Amino acid sequence: MRPSKRRLTRAVVYAMVLLVIIGMALAGAGTALAQPPHSAQPHRSDLSRDAPIVVLGTENLSWEDLLTLAEDRDQDPKAAQDAREILDFARANEPVNLVTRTVSARTSLSDGWATIGAGERVEWAFSSEPSPTALARALDGGLKARTLGLLASPALSTGAGQSEPYDGQPLDLRGADLLLVDTVPPDRVGDTMRLASLAQALRSAQALGARIILASVADDESPQPQVAVLPAGTTSSHGSQGDLLVGASTHRPGLIQLTDLAPTLVKALTGQASGWQGHALDLPSGEQQAQPARSADRLETLADDAHHAYASAWTTFLAGAALVIAAVALGVRAAATLRAPRVTRGPGSPGGASRPDPRSARIIGIAACAAASLPGGALLANALPWWRAGEQDDPFEWRLTIAAAGAQLLMAGLLALLALGAAQALRQMSRRPGARPALTAVAGPILAGLTALLWLADAATGAHLAFNGPLGMNAVVAGRFYGVSNTAFSLIASCLIVALALTWQALGRGRQALVVVVCVSVVALIADGAPQLGADVGGAVTLVPALAVLVAGLARVRLGWRAWLGIGAATLLAVSALAAVDLARPPESRTHLGRFAEQVLSGEAGSTLGRKAFSLVAPFLSNVLALAALFMVLVMTGAVAWWLRREAVAWRQRRSPYAWLARADATDPAQARLPAWLRPALTSLGVLTVVAVLSNDSGITMAGFILAGALPPLTAVLAARAR
Repeated sequence: MRPSKRRLTRAVVYAMVLLVIIGMALAGAGTALAQPPHSAQPHRSDLSRDAPIVVLGTENLSWEDLLTLAEDRDQDPKAAQDAREILDFARANEPVNLVTRTVSARTSLSDGWATIGAGERVEWAFSSEPSPTALARALDGGLKARTLGLLASPALSTGAGQSEPYDGQPLDLRGADLLLVDTVPPDRVGDTMRLASLAQALRSAQALGARIILASVADDESPQPQVAVLPAGTTSSHGSQGDLLVGASTHRPGLIQLTDLAPTLVKALTGQASGWQGHALDLPSGEQQAQPARSADRLETLADDAHHAYASAWTTFLAGAALVIAAVALGVRAAATLRAPRVTRGPGSPGGASRPDPRSARIIGIAACAAASLPGGALLANALPWWRAGEQDDPFEWRLTIAAAGAQLLMAGLLALLALGAAQALRQMSRRPGARPALTAVAGPILAGLTALLWLADAATGAHLAFNGPLGMNAVVAGRFYGVSNTAFSLIASCLIVALALTWQALGRGRQALVVVVCVSVVALIADGAPQLGADVGGAVTLVPALAVLVAGLARVRLGWRAWLGIGAATLLAVSALAAVDLARPPESRTHLGRFAEQVLSGEAGSTLGRKAFSLVAPFLSNVLALAALFMVLVMTGAVAWWLRREAVAWRQRRSPYAWLARADATDPAQARLPAWLRPALTSLGVLTVVAVLSNDSGITMAGFILAGALPPLTAVLAARAR
């Protein structure tokens, strides 16, 4: 390469990193500047005495449970009356779904109360040396809090002591500003008994003139969003949508987290709530006033949302496994089918004298396009109400599985037809009819681009399709509620790399094609990492080296150690700039990056890093199936590595049965070369996989989804070379 051209291409690579820094910083700054001024809240001593707060806690109660009990008057009239009473209270106030996820997949009553006290997801453990919880310490200084009920004490103390049991007696504040009541009967016998105890406590609390929060804080029977009712007039920094309060931490209408309750209580009583894992909601200051019921269908909407989350949690593993298995099966079948039947072994021979059967290769190409449409189909499936397949009874989960699979296949089929139609239109535009590429060779890159575009656009606009979808990011697992999830990032990044490499090839492999690749890369990085769009700074940082390797490979520039140091420094600078901008925003508007930056400044980041590191290995220490899956993955990885090494040796010796891939476009077999885009794309995907697995708490799962996103479109293009 001439020195002038080498300097130009190297400048293009460095410019990409610089544009990423500027673009992401401007995006973050735009978010910060768009926030309203954050005025300091006065301390409790500067406030007039507000109405006390009573928190009524129960367990394993969903909106669907209440609505079903209220309509079933014949079976248990008393339970129906109690359910209707609680529903009337909810309609007159602010009903929401409550995410009760703590450390474990199932939250016990003790864990739920302990999480309220800690303000973060914890698991209650016996302590012989009692100490105040974070909630108790935040209220220290003239405010009085007490608990009632056997298992409510972990909210205020880490000790083993128990509160006075609640057995239906009239509630008495005894001068307390905050009363936390575990309404679950001591014997915990039956749903109707728990419901009756909760209704009795609600009637008693309403007579106190207090602000009442009703919440089911545990879901150890069937993990799913639980019932919660906040006082009428409660507001959120994210406003409301459809007459439902938008959770400040979830960005979802009618959905808050258990960790939001501690900062909400502290802010309501002291006027301040910073440094908490959850996001505070603003409770009204005065006595709770009865209001006319609003939007009677709010509760039905909440029940449907909780049902949707439950369905998503059930199908996540099955849908993800099906996606990865389909890609692996395609790869194995393609490797067997695309082997040349005869191989020449002469000393001067280019090797691989024959090609695979064109008809078989065509079938592989069609199958690859079908597999390439599945990730996009999984996203679009959530536009159909597949989760309403049936009621929660014994065969309910299997009906959900069938409905989710049917919706995914239907949308994948429509997406594949769209891609094939677009591919045919592009082929018709070719000026050389005799040199038109195969239909699947054009449809594969289109499907890769559509998949990346659909997932990224959805994440940047609120993840309305991805949330509670068949592939996860739901309110049960509660790892993320908006933006780009780990699954979405894996699919976006892998499909983006394949689409960019093939776009560069289609545009002529020149400077203009490289500029297009750089511009699209920058836009994708900004959309992924900007706080108000994908809010996935970690993913954007992971994507930077992968895209840098891709652009450098396409530009035929070798990145030395100085270039890698520059990329690393630029990435660190971009993250630091975004963290500083995010840290300058109001606490309730910060993303996880801003909260982590605050932990770094306070010296508390070590626990977060330790938790992230432990989460890489935790599933394999506590789950036999996960350990077995890891063993199978390692065996498969070893087998694939052995096969690749054997084929690489055969390739160097010019006796590879896949040598026809290099000669497909060559007029002289001696000058045969692999497609110019293939090596940069594979190298970039390798970098992406390694960095994603090592730096992400989803670990090996991300490698599977990267494979599911990249392998089908690559196979579709390579199989078409056998024509």
